[in-house]
Amino acid sequence: MISLKRITKRKDLSDTLLQLYELSFPDAERRRPEQLFYLIENRNRFFFCEICYNHQSAGLFVYWQLDGCYFLEQLAIFPEMRNHSIGSQLLSYLEEYLPAPRLLEVEPEDDGMAGRRIRYYERNGYTIVDKKYVQPAFDPHKQPIPLWIMCNKILPEKELANFIDTIIKDVYQANLYCVDSPR
Repeated sequence: MISLKRITKRKDLSDTLLQLYELSFPDAERRRPEQLFYLIENRNRFFFCEICYNHQSAGLFVYWQLDGCYFLEQLAIFPEMRNHSIGSQLLSYLEEYLPAPRLLEVEPEDDGMAGRRIRYYERNGYTIVDKKYVQPAFDPHKQPIPLWIMCNKILPEKELANFIDTIIKDVYQANLYCVDSPR
């Protein structure tokens, strides 16, 4: 059984979850720890959650509750917990838990991991809805990254554009308000 435990205090973020976060995502696709801690404690629309599977820590799930949609930012499962369909169970769980449109970013399709990731999300009800999207950098010293947007619903073009504008404003510009610290 899947459940989510929201982390709202820096002290409640275990070293093992922080390690999973840092090992699972490339430097350009994750926040510095200080930014992450700031968002956990100061942004009520930012959700950093521990995934629990049968009452055991299984991974992490990061998402934003935005105006009219949810942005699924990151999902990672501990290596020893993989092959239990935990990610698919989580995405199924979100059908009820997060009922509004859910958007996420993926790397453009290739013959490797990016292609497998896209097919995984397609099997779980998501469709590519934008191939021209560019992810703003989490850090002003990094370059933006061309990515694709997937969604669990087909949206009118104007509504999708509004959601993408909201993601850029609320998710990526949120870093501007984080405490600055040495890199």
